[in-house]
Amino acid sequence: MTTPPAEASVPYGELPGGAYAVVTMRHTAEAALQAWAEILPTLSSSGHKLDPGRSVMERYTEDMVSRHLCELCFPVLE
Repeated sequence: MTTPPAEASVPYGELPGGAYAVVTMRHTAEAALQAWAEILPTLSSSGHKLDPGRSVMERYTEDMVSRHLCELCFPVLE
């Protein structure tokens, strides 16, 4: 891990690796609520479990933002 700049005003660190279930969705509160409501049953029915030791992340790219999309990345146990 590299040392963060002295002027860094946001937390800086390293994320643990592993598998993620990635949901691409419209970047709206309604879509986020729907994704959260559906992810656990979907993971369960596919034989996966959410990994409580890692954080759920939101991911954005310039292209996705221009189309009002984002990704929710749910950590799953392998």
